[in-house]
Amino acid sequence: MPVTMGISSIVRLLPGLILSCWLSPVLGAFNLSELSTGAAQSQTVLHGDFSGTGTAEIIVFSVAEDRRRSVQRFVMREGRYVAASTEFSEVPQDLILVDTARLASGDALIGFSSDLAYVIDTTTGNTRPLLRFRSLYNNVVEKELPVMDIMQDINGDGFDDFLMPDFRGYQVSVQQSDGGFPEPVSLFAPPAMDVTYNSHPWYEARTPYVTDMTLDGVNDLTFWYQDAFLVYPGTGQSFATTAISFRPEVAFEYEGYEGMSMRMGGEDQSDSVRKALFQLKDLDGDQIPELVTLKVRSEGVFNKKSTYEIYQGKAGKQLVSFGTEPVSSIESDGIQFQLDEKDLNNDGQTDIIISSVEIGLGKIVRALLTGSVRIQLGFHQMRDGSYGSKPDSERDVVATFSMSTGEVFFPSVLMTDVSGDGLLDLLVQEGREALHVYTGEGAERLFSRERETLEIPMPARPDLVQLADLDGDGRSDLIIRIDDDKQNQRLLVLQSAWGDEAASAGQNSSERQ
Repeated sequence: MPVTMGISSIVRLLPGLILSCWLSPVLGAFNLSELSTGAAQSQTVLHGDFSGTGTAEIIVFSVAEDRRRSVQRFVMREGRYVAASTEFSEVPQDLILVDTARLASGDALIGFSSDLAYVIDTTTGNTRPLLRFRSLYNNVVEKELPVMDIMQDINGDGFDDFLMPDFRGYQVSVQQSDGGFPEPVSLFAPPAMDVTYNSHPWYEARTPYVTDMTLDGVNDLTFWYQDAFLVYPGTGQSFATTAISFRPEVAFEYEGYEGMSMRMGGEDQSDSVRKALFQLKDLDGDQIPELVTLKVRSEGVFNKKSTYEIYQGKAGKQLVSFGTEPVSSIESDGIQFQLDEKDLNNDGQTDIIISSVEIGLGKIVRALLTGSVRIQLGFHQMRDGSYGSKPDSERDVVATFSMSTGEVFFPSVLMTDVSGDGLLDLLVQEGREALHVYTGEGAERLFSRERETLEIPMPARPDLVQLADLDGDGRSDLIIRIDDDKQNQRLLVLQSAWGDEAASAGQNSSERQ
């Protein structure tokens, strides 16, 4: 995120009536609440059981064209979501970021200024200080209210801790058993810096890898900096402030997609091989992290092959070690641009899903003529600690773009348990008017051939679809933001009704307020 930002206005309650619509069920699988969220330039949607009712509230922050901010609150009543009254008349003017957290006292909505984190009461708007810190983000964004994953469980106790990047590295505070946060410790891992086209400095925080590198059963924090890993050992209640530095035997030049693309942009790509660190995580369930790299071989701008290589972690004298040869190599023609890690079949091993697109002059010409690009999804199941070079199952999705407007449509692809059977289901967006659901089977093909089709409006971007278990029944629900009409935005809340008697009966009802 750029450090140079604008100035915000005071947040006030958006007056007026809120339209809510309830349809139950949708094709025997989901119950749907449709919520109008009004006119806005941008909206930020968060959810959590902030009032301790056992069901999640949905909070919507809106930023208007004139930069004025407003907030709306929706709660579940009698199985449906409706607009709720709130005394949320003002939020601090210096609000820069928001997040949610699981505290010892329950779910909380967290606001961040440049140096203070505080809990926001969603019914009164009152705030309670949580802790002070230094930050990389010091100015308010004028056109939106960003959400960042600052609060996350880094010691594995089920409660969220504090992890904030600053200009030196990271500020870290582990939540104590009483719900308090001690003064953050400072871990050295300076952000990457670049200069924008208009000569403004731009900073990107280092990626924190949360894993047990010291093999003592406690999570550590690890960063890649100047060709070495900096490992800050965890104690369970904090982290050492002096890093253990080591260089793995696996060689690579960059970190992540961004690091590779930023530095390869001006290079000769007629004949080159470049390699980047992609992940540091336990994939096979033995409590020892694996190292994952992404290798790109270029024989010209339009002739590329990319390979994910997985190096198995082994117990060393004091730290984990990695062999020089990968235990798994997964290659695709073109570019593999996304890797997701999921236990698809609930066997305790991490399966991976790779998105790739082929590149070639002929394919680019066809894409320009048709306005579409075929994206391949490859599902690789882990067996005996390794992955096959070929996917166990494949699916294709189509992304489209407009040459006249420059708009890009990228379909949502979600893997989550909507049926509550412990197996992940596959949800694939079809255009702007449908969502297909393939239930998980845990077999070789992973997902059923038959599908349930939900004929509902869908957004143009995957980031407008959120997953959440809103009622705590173990089944994933969906919050879908529809923002095509900036003057009349809305939320679609899909609550899983898989297996419910009401859903199987196929009864429909609707009401409006």
